Amino acid sequence: MNNKILKLSILIFLGIGFTSLEAQRPENTFTDTRDGNIYRTVIIGQQVWLAENLRFLPSVVSPLTGSQSKPCYYVYGYNGTNAEAARKTATYSTYGVLYNWPAAVAEARGSNAVPGRVQGACPDGWHLPGDSEWTELIDFLQSKGYAGTECTVLKARTGWENDGNGTDIYGFSALPAGGRYTFIDPFNGLGKNGRYWSSTESSDTTAWYRTLGYHNYEVYRLDTDKELGFSVRCVKD
Repeated sequence: MNNKILKLSILIFLGIGFTSLEAQRPENTFTDTRDGNIYRTVIIGQQVWLAENLRFLPSVVSPLTGSQSKPCYYVYGYNGTNAEAARKTATYSTYGVLYNWPAAVAEARGSNAVPGRVQGACPDGWHLPGDSEWTELIDFLQSKGYAGTECTVLKARTGWENDGNGTDIYGFSALPAGGRYTFIDPFNGLGKNGRYWSSTESSDTTAWYRTLGYHNYEVYRLDTDKELGFSVRCVKD
C-alpha cells in the first residue's frame, strides 16, 4: 500500500476514534440524599449535567392549581395531591417532575450569573442552570459541528413521536416530558416536546426556558409565564 494512503487511512481511523470517545464519555451516577433517587450524569464540554429529568417531589398539586409566586409540583397525568401515589406512576419514573418556576428556583431570586447561581430544586452541589449556562451548552455543540442540529444531538434515541428521536451523541438523553399549562386540559405535549427552565427571569412574571420538539432540529430559547410547569435539569456547581 502506498505510504501516503496508509498514513491517511490511519489519520481517518484515529479521527473517528477520537470523535467516538468524545461522544461516549464514561457514565457516572449521582444519588440525591433527599429521596434516594439515582441519576446518570454526563460531561458535555466544561459542564457536568444530570442526564435525567429531576424527580425531587416534596409535594404535588392538581394541574388545575397554579401560581406565579408559590412553588407548585406536578406529575404528568396525575390529578391528585398525594405525593407518594404520584411517585408510583410511570410518568414520574420516566419523565420526572414538572415544576413551575417558583418551584424550580425554590423561591430564590433568579440569576443569570454563574457566581450567583441558584440551587433551586436541585440537590446540594448542583444548581438550576442560568440562561447563560444553557447558551454555553448550545455553543459547545455548535463548536463541534452541530450548529442547527443541537436538538437532534441532545434528544434521547427513543420516546419521541413521529420519528422525532435524536442521536443522543453526548448522553444528555432529553425526553419529551410535555408540560403543565393553563389550558382547559393542563397536561399537554407528552411524547412531543421537552421544556427546561433556566434560573433567569425575563420579567417579574416570566422566565427563560429551552424547548426541544419532536419535529425540531434546533433548540429554541423562549420565555413564558412562571406559572407553567416544565422539567428541570441540574448542572454541577
